[in-house]
Amino acid sequence: MALLSTLLLLFLSYDTTAGASIFTDSTWLILAAIPVLFILLSCALPLASMISAIRAAKEAQTLSFRDILRFKLRMIPFYILDFACFTSFGMIIMGPWGMMFIPLVCAHIWWIMAGFSAHSIAKLFVLRKQNRITKGQCAFDCLLQFIFALDLVDSFYLAQQEKNPHSL
Repeated sequence: MALLSTLLLLFLSYDTTAGASIFTDSTWLILAAIPVLFILLSCALPLASMISAIRAAKEAQTLSFRDILRFKLRMIPFYILDFACFTSFGMIIMGPWGMMFIPLVCAHIWWIMAGFSAHSIAKLFVLRKQNRITKGQCAFDCLLQFIFALDLVDSFYLAQQEKNPHSL
C-alpha cells in the first residue's frame, strides 16, 4: 500500500511536459504523510505483540513453536515489501540522499521482527520456569531470536524439538 501511494505520488506530482509540480505544497505534505502513518502503525503492532506475549507468559499459555514458526514464515514477504516501500519512499522524498534512509528502514524492520519474536522468548521463559530447558539454552535461544535469519533457524529447531516431548 505504501509503495503504491509513493509511486502514485511520484507519477502524479510532476507534469512531464512542463516539468512543474501539479500539486500545491499542502497536498504534497498530506500525500507524503500516508507512508509515515504506515510506519507508525507498523511500529505499534509489534508493541501490541510484545504485550500479548508477556501476558501469555504470565499465564503460561504461550503459543506452540510450530505456530510461531508459521507466523514468522508468513511475515517474510512483509519484511521485503516493507523494506522496498520505505526505501523507495526515502529515495523519492530525499533523492540521492535517500540512501541514508536505509539504516532507519533496517532498524524499523528489526523492531517488527523483534516484536514478533517476543512469543518465542515468552515460550522459552515458560519452558525455563518449568525446568524443561537449561538457563544457558534459554539465554542462547533468546539471543538468536534477535538476529535476522538466525531466528528462523532457531524457530525451526525449537519446533522440531517440541514434537519430541523428551528433547526439550
